[in-house]
Amino acid sequence: MERFRVRIDADHVVRLWGELDHAEATALAEVAASSVDSQRELVVDLTDLTFIDSAGIGVIVETARLTDGDVLLRGPRPAVRRVLDVTGIVGTTGIKLEQ
Repeated sequence: MERFRVRIDADHVVRLWGELDHAEATALAEVAASSVDSQRELVVDLTDLTFIDSAGIGVIVETARLTDGDVLLRGPRPAVRRVLDVTGIVGTTGIKLEQ
């Protein structure tokens, strides 16, 4: 199991690594809330995220509710993309998938 990590880059992109589950959701919630800026969309880079559960999905949805802009999800791996598709969060409540 890869340890979960989250970091905000200088370009304000929230980058996630490892497995995002219930135990790690609070860490993401804190970073995401501090990153919300109504002047721009919030980009969450999922390229190195290997797993996400319902708690992680909940944090993304709650973050989208906190911002006036959109939450743009970047580069999900197939397993993470399947969870996004099954939950149907992309296209709702200001959540978009980068094309």
